[in-house]
Amino acid sequence: MASSSHREGERERHGRRLNAYARVHDSGREWLSPLDVVLDEARALVVQPDLMFISKERESIVHDHVDGEPDLVVEVLSPNPRIGKTEERVRECWLVHLDRRDVTVITCANSRIRARRVSEPAIPRFPVP
Repeated sequence: MASSSHREGERERHGRRLNAYARVHDSGREWLSPLDVVLDEARALVVQPDLMFISKERESIVHDHVDGEPDLVVEVLSPNPRIGKTEERVRECWLVHLDRRDVTVITCANSRIRARRVSEPAIPRFPVP
């Protein structure tokens, strides 16, 4: 069972990795929760992933919330995860399983899950943990 402080530590660790990557490659920015992501305003589908990356080309979707799909979301799973439909609305989602010490990478296309595996990340040259 993952403690809250352990989850926070993992979230911050992945955030630092994304931040370092984004600075070196001048490719975008990482964002930590709490920051609302409005995936579908009409259906009131709003999520708050632990961590997300938004590319420089798409930075216009960030306001006081994110208006659309981030390039990458990272969700550090608790024993009872509640990510809802997040994985179906973004290009890639990392599910960090603290108890198993592994990461499931879910890649998506056209609002459908394309694959569940460790694969090349949505962010070029950024290694999957």
